[in-house]
Amino acid sequence: MKGSKNKRFVEQGSPSEIVCVGPMASGVSVLPDSLGPGALFSGLGGEVLRRTPHRWTERACLEGIGGVILKVYRPFAGKVGKVSRRKPPAAVEWENLEALGNAGLPVPEGLAAVWTARGVAGPSAFLMREVPGAVPLDEVLRTGERPHESWWSTELAPLVYKLHEAGFQHRDLYACHFLIPPERPWGTPILIDLARIRSPLRRRRRIKDLAALAYSLREWRSREEIQELLLACMGMTKGDLPAQRLLARVASKMQRIAHHRPKYDGPLDAEN
Repeated sequence: MKGSKNKRFVEQGSPSEIVCVGPMASGVSVLPDSLGPGALFSGLGGEVLRRTPHRWTERACLEGIGGVILKVYRPFAGKVGKVSRRKPPAAVEWENLEALGNAGLPVPEGLAAVWTARGVAGPSAFLMREVPGAVPLDEVLRTGERPHESWWSTELAPLVYKLHEAGFQHRDLYACHFLIPPERPWGTPILIDLARIRSPLRRRRRIKDLAALAYSLREWRSREEIQELLLACMGMTKGDLPAQRLLARVASKMQRIAHHRPKYDGPLDAEN
């Protein structure tokens, strides 16, 4: 994904220039001939997975490519969602996808990001290939399925550790943002929802990530198991005094998360 090129389109009837990056900008056909990049702003008519007043996510199937996931952001969604005050959120998510992929972290395959010359004040859309059969970690756990006990320390924790060691904060590191591929036994999860990634990583940001992860797993893991996971995520051992201090700060942040109220309500809302 390194070195993606921007390609500019001016479509007939379009109010402003459209910028496109990714394989689609390089001439790789990922859309039917009848659809141009600007058509992504209207959606693909697929299954809506989540919706808020400022964005929606849908799953669709494209001829010749298979399953895709499309995120469509409305004007100023980047400011409202604390993604960016300057850049269109689809552009930010594309850059983050590239950065994490180049750092060797498991992420979905990006196909295109499009936005208008109005930048954050205009719509933007992000298209990626669906990971066939993959399911968010929280949904798998709700079915009663569990990984081998070692998976937490040999797959999940090293991924979180690598994310932070590479200098990134996810900012939405909940269980729902780890995709579990269908192969069994469980392997390495795939990170999703990357629009709010930040770098460089600071201690306060790491604590927020770890607290979000711990809070989202409390239904399926005991307090002691979560502490063991957090220590592995930090590359520390239980007897270390700095580790105990960090665990205390994570626990305090978890309490604050517990008092957060969902920003949006509704059956299609999955915002955190």
